[in-house]
Amino acid sequence: MDVSIVRGTQPRIMPMATAATTTSAPATGNAIYKDTVFCVYQMTSAAAATAIIEGSLDGTNWCPVTCTAATSTITLAAAGTGAIVDIQPAAPWTFVRCRTTAATAATTCLMGV
Repeated sequence: MDVSIVRGTQPRIMPMATAATTTSAPATGNAIYKDTVFCVYQMTSAAAATAIIEGSLDGTNWCPVTCTAATSTITLAAAGTGAIVDIQPAAPWTFVRCRTTAATAATTCLMGV
């Protein structure tokens, strides 16, 4: 049996509002196409921040990617980086977005596949 390793693509910015960063909350990011079943979401902020990662099949109706807000939320108590992995069970969302619910400094969300 042959096994092929498939590399992921470069992380993609999940832009919030009209820019790649947000300094106020709430701010909802633009929908981006999720081109793989498994992926990781990373948030980096210069201060405390909270964001929820949401998924949609139609780009209109949104819910937490893991089906619960508790496991789809990235919370930073101070400046730094946090992440969640989306594997609930192989979540086949078509679109994803990052929605900040608290942020007082520059905050960026990335999706890696």
